[in-house]
Amino acid sequence: MGEGGRLPGDPVHLQVVWVAVAARGVVADDDVGIDLIEDCAHPSGRREGLLVGEAEGMLAVQAGVGVAEGFDAIDAEGIGGGCEFGAAAQCEIAGELGRGEAGLAVGGDDEDDPEALRGCPRHGAGSEECLVVGMRVDEDNRARPGGGAEHRVIVSYRRPVRIAHVTDCYLPRTGGIETQVRALAMQQRSAGDDVRIITATGGRDGVFSGDDIVDGLPVHRVAARLPFDLPIHPRTRREVAQILKAHPVDVVHIHAGVVSPFAWGALRAAHEVGLPVLVTVHSVWGPLARPGFRASRAVVRWDAWGAQLSAVSDVAAAEIARALPGAGEVLVLPNAIDPSDWSTYRVEGEPEELRISTVMRLAPRKRIIPFLKIIDQAQRALQGTPRLRVAVIGDGPERARAERFVRDHGLESSVSFLGRLDRAEILEVFANTDLFLQPSVKESFGLAALEARSAGLPIIARSQTGTTQFVRDGVEGLLADSDAGMAQAIMRVARDRALLDRIAAHNESTPPDDTWPRLLALVLDAYLAAQSRAAN
Repeated sequence: MGEGGRLPGDPVHLQVVWVAVAARGVVADDDVGIDLIEDCAHPSGRREGLLVGEAEGMLAVQAGVGVAEGFDAIDAEGIGGGCEFGAAAQCEIAGELGRGEAGLAVGGDDEDDPEALRGCPRHGAGSEECLVVGMRVDEDNRARPGGGAEHRVIVSYRRPVRIAHVTDCYLPRTGGIETQVRALAMQQRSAGDDVRIITATGGRDGVFSGDDIVDGLPVHRVAARLPFDLPIHPRTRREVAQILKAHPVDVVHIHAGVVSPFAWGALRAAHEVGLPVLVTVHSVWGPLARPGFRASRAVVRWDAWGAQLSAVSDVAAAEIARALPGAGEVLVLPNAIDPSDWSTYRVEGEPEELRISTVMRLAPRKRIIPFLKIIDQAQRALQGTPRLRVAVIGDGPERARAERFVRDHGLESSVSFLGRLDRAEILEVFANTDLFLQPSVKESFGLAALEARSAGLPIIARSQTGTTQFVRDGVEGLLADSDAGMAQAIMRVARDRALLDRIAAHNESTPPDDTWPRLLALVLDAYLAAQSRAAN
């Protein structure tokens, strides 16, 4: 974070890295080594490295990584010149360097690790998009030392951010919001932040309500024993306010769906305590929901309380803006994954078969019956050339009805219900799949589709959903305006295997943008926006 905004109690001081590169800069395909030199009193004392002194904690690029002109080795702290930087990234001072992670190498040339520069110019080190501190060009690269041009990179040091995530539902319940909140919290903890969860979901193993530990994270359960385990508490505001006073945080990050009474009560509590609030909506507020959310302003005063609103896709953000036109800018914080977790091998299928998979909760909102109707329509139109083989991953209250539909329409030889599978088992299915279908219409993002896209599968989805955040028509998959259009898209790729192979090759070779380093940077910026709104 730079001088423009800080989280409460978060002192920031700038460090200057002296960089020596060839006058023409770093060009494509050059490997850039980085190393850490501790306790260096002045950057002019060494030709490479980062001035860190005794600092401990996280290093984050002020505005990404770039080269700024006007470096003065005698007055290294002087600010002169500038350039347009790329997006931010961060890394730990200590720890091993993994694939796609930022890191620092200590020691000689044999310990240097190639990293990728953000923005332009950049180099071709592979999929890494990492923080570069202390940059040099090795002798065996095309851009050789000798130009003598001196540049600098400005980085900043920040203390851990104290974050309270508020979510109606959390583990042991599992679902889209719960999974993403857990993953974000664990990524933030790995980045050095102090993270806790506040939820209305009761726990197990003797902790139904009260303080719990899940995955090493503190979880405060404000749970009441209600029919159907509804995530509601009659004293939400009071209970959450007590937790926030007992465990001070810098920002409250509220995660909400279409109906989230616990989340809105927690927003009142955070306002009462005087804390910045970021609200992330994980659902699409469609036309039927807008009047209710407009009316909610009488209870949840978004504008007066300074809550910063966000959503997981452009589609979801636009719906929030329509429902609450006076709530200010709605930021977009997409869901994220580690694409390497979803890479898999490929098993070639038979030419006379088109293998289709889907992953969903078998519930009305996910539209398993319309999905089966799409399959039935496409199979009848194709007349068995090729034949369709469909794997349905997931379980839920609609399973019995879906299995009955399959029997009634003669789809037993085409459709298999595999139930709930773990990631390894899902990857095995993906390895034997040619195409992924997502039939839902009220999809704010589509995490399962992103995972399938990361596994290299072409995606067919509805054009009105948040899946368009990472699927472009004809590039990562095909988008359809209707169920009939989805059936036609199946027929199109069934008859045009070159199109299917081209999309699959793109997805296999091009990782998606929705990765954890990018999301962590966006979330940190959103916390600063929440702090700014609260201050005003």
